[in-house]
Amino acid sequence: MMVHIFVTNDCNLNCDYCYVASQREKKEFRVESISNLISFINRMLSLNKSEVVIFDFFGGEPLLNRECIEEIIVQAKERISVRQKYIMTTNGTLLTQKNVDYIISNNIDLSVSLDGHPNTHDKHRKFKSGMPSWNHISQNIEYLLKKIPHVTARMTFDSQTVSELYNNVKFLECEGFKIIKPIPDFFDENWSDENFEILKEQFKKLRLNSNPEIQVSLIKKRIFIQSDCSGGVDSFSINVNGDVYPCNYAVGNKDFCLGNISEFNKFELHSFHTDHSKRNECKGCAYFSSCESARCVFVNYKMTNNFHTPNGFFCSFERLISSVKTP
Repeated sequence: MMVHIFVTNDCNLNCDYCYVASQREKKEFRVESISNLISFINRMLSLNKSEVVIFDFFGGEPLLNRECIEEIIVQAKERISVRQKYIMTTNGTLLTQKNVDYIISNNIDLSVSLDGHPNTHDKHRKFKSGMPSWNHISQNIEYLLKKIPHVTARMTFDSQTVSELYNNVKFLECEGFKIIKPIPDFFDENWSDENFEILKEQFKKLRLNSNPEIQVSLIKKRIFIQSDCSGGVDSFSINVNGDVYPCNYAVGNKDFCLGNISEFNKFELHSFHTDHSKRNECKGCAYFSSCESARCVFVNYKMTNNFHTPNGFFCSFERLISSVKTP
């Protein structure tokens, strides 16, 4: 079971493509609510019979509320009997030696949001003051990679930065990252046929010049039949106020709120099945059953306000990464 916990909605950066920025109210998950959180998790485990629970510490910038993360882990180890795993995505600005050592001591799998070369990274990822963030983050990278050599670099690219995709991946390789996860900004409204052609060239260049010792997720797409959305069954997103949602992309939309962890005894499982008969724009596609849009109904909704329809760029991107075998 996966539990995404928004330990804070605040962030010390002001990334202009952030899809949770509209929820940013400078609110934190309260330590006093952790007991209810653990009770909610145990309630769900009793219903879905999961044998492992994955805690995903999310934000905002989760390390702004490290106290809460620490207490969640303490109580989880005391009160949850199934195997536990912890993961976190951070912007890298707070990866001090003390925080890195804490992450190591608790076996937290870490992803760091880095967009590549400083010129690209600083285009979108600035502090609230407007100052660029790369120089600050770069001071943390040497110790981070020394202690956690297989940390994931999570790279966002969009229509403005796609022409530097290959160079940005190679830059992060040179910095010492062995796992790089480039992800397009699907919500960028400026994707066009022209810059999608650029993406195809960059994709081809990455494939032809791939380093077998470096994992680049973009060129290692596995094609398989998608299952239904697991949100509400064995995946939950918990907002800072304890409201429960089936997906991170649904957080803040009251239409999809399943309740609050304070009422953990009332919770039942909620399924969100894809009605494939309504995927009219996808019918006839060779990737009808393997496309992410077949499962990720809330991503579809976030993009188009329709559970069954992805936006045009998402569709084209899925075709691109699915149609070419890795070398």
